[in-house]
Amino acid sequence: MENPQVRTIRWDQIKGVLFDLDGTLYSQPRLRMLMVREMVSYYALHPTQIGQLRILSHFRRIREHHEFRGGNIANTQYELTATRLGVKEEFVRKVVDKWIMVEPLKHLASCKFHYVDQVFARLKTRGKGIAIVSDYPVREKMLWLGLEADVSVCATDPDVDCFKPNPKGLLVAAAKLGLSPQECLVVGDRDEKDGEAARAAGMVFLRSTLLHMEASRI
Repeated sequence: MENPQVRTIRWDQIKGVLFDLDGTLYSQPRLRMLMVREMVSYYALHPTQIGQLRILSHFRRIREHHEFRGGNIANTQYELTATRLGVKEEFVRKVVDKWIMVEPLKHLASCKFHYVDQVFARLKTRGKGIAIVSDYPVREKMLWLGLEADVSVCATDPDVDCFKPNPKGLLVAAAKLGLSPQECLVVGDRDEKDGEAARAAGMVFLRSTLLHMEASRI
């Protein structure tokens, strides 16, 4: 039976698709499994450094629950983690850069959902704009995924400076594509983040789990 959400998408009216990245273009559970294996092996050989795991845990929680107020989130997330744990901010950046920003990159291609290439190809063939809107940096991940987008927007960009479900990143991406919110479709894996942001921006939302069903309808 066809999912009712799929039937509501009018592709003749959609001129741009705004994708979330993590968990939408690739499998986060698979990536986490690979990273856990890698980290277990690393800290087994470097047991004196295992305290770094507290840094990663605090950093993720601060971002996930937005445990800070005001702007300049690109720096505040590191400053707050360092303050809470009583360590130097430079050290927090070093640990986060290694385990969250860099090491996972080499695994992305093997975690990419099989239908993503087809979806991107069909969108480009039909002249639809493609944007990536993520709470984490975009460009390096897209290179490792072998994907190209017309626009890339990160929550920590100066003209955004806020995490989802704030809709600002989506609105910035739509503006860069030269489109109105009504002409955009948002694809994401989390309704409480991506879906809420899309609705606040006045855009149509599609769960990424349904994306493969849409590939032939684009």
